[in-house]
Amino acid sequence: MDDFLLRFCLLFCSLSSSLKMKKAQTPFPAGMEITFIQEDLKPGGESLILGTHIIGEAGVSHWTPLAGSVSESGFANGDAQATRFNNPKSFLQLDETRIIIADTGNYCLRLLTRANAITTTTFSGNCGTRDGTDGDSLTARFYYPWYLAVDIKSPDYLIVLDFDDGGYMTYFRKVDKNTGETTAYPSMYPSRPFRYFTQHRLTFDLYGTTTTTSAINLLSYDKLNTAATSQLLPDIVVGDSQAGFQDGDNNIALFSDPKQLSFIDDDTLLIADEGNNRLRMYEISTQTSSSICDGGSSGFPDAGLGDCNINKPVSFYMQHCGDGDLYVVTHSELYVIKGK
Repeated sequence: MDDFLLRFCLLFCSLSSSLKMKKAQTPFPAGMEITFIQEDLKPGGESLILGTHIIGEAGVSHWTPLAGSVSESGFANGDAQATRFNNPKSFLQLDETRIIIADTGNYCLRLLTRANAITTTTFSGNCGTRDGTDGDSLTARFYYPWYLAVDIKSPDYLIVLDFDDGGYMTYFRKVDKNTGETTAYPSMYPSRPFRYFTQHRLTFDLYGTTTTTSAINLLSYDKLNTAATSQLLPDIVVGDSQAGFQDGDNNIALFSDPKQLSFIDDDTLLIADEGNNRLRMYEISTQTSSSICDGGSSGFPDAGLGDCNINKPVSFYMQHCGDGDLYVVTHSELYVIKGK
């Protein structure tokens, strides 16, 4: 086993190399296209999964819709059956009962509460009205909110990646977790980045104007507070405008439509490279990319994964180290890579 794959196995909750992949038998509704997954914070829960206009609780053999409808988009608050979303892209769990959803097609943030009953309300923004106005939860406006994360230096706030298609610019917005009040960080990014950011770096994949998504950008958190007129430049760029596949250092590495990125320690990024049917790793200190799980071949048995064939992975999460499982979704299926 080479050093890079060994590092993955050691980081993967210090498990042995006897990792095995299992396709779940989750009965997802017909027509649902999965876009995002997180570990469910509710006691006894497994996964929360976002799909076509719907969010639900999922396990390896069950699916329980929470709110929304696969067959009908739109906007409506209320109980579980009445709620409608329009192409939501991601969500963030404030705790075991409250979930903030980036309702991208409705230009706002929604709050789903699952206590004695399941209800949705508007958390911030005027759903249906699109611009970049700051203000309290009633007066704030968003363009297309794509992704949410807790602000690592101000944990009472969320960071929202908000994409303006008119100016082809992405803004970083700060949202109070308690009140929904929204203000803008003074910096912006000149294109369409979205997806994942965590720890002391922001990471995102970058849409080219004429090519498939192919570059991953790493940006220092502190750059969010640069001058208001500045356009952010990444600290590290992995890949380039040419989509393709190649492992190796930054001079040769290529990606094709990477859909989610997540740090598994301060130096190592795990990537769902959808267009290449692979899970990839990127090590910052060596600026080197490597494949972990390949849907186009028999896999990488030296990594202990055996036949690890995942066609078009789009999202994943690593369960807490006590259980040591990696949950990966494609647009239609759930896989569990188990370490025990």
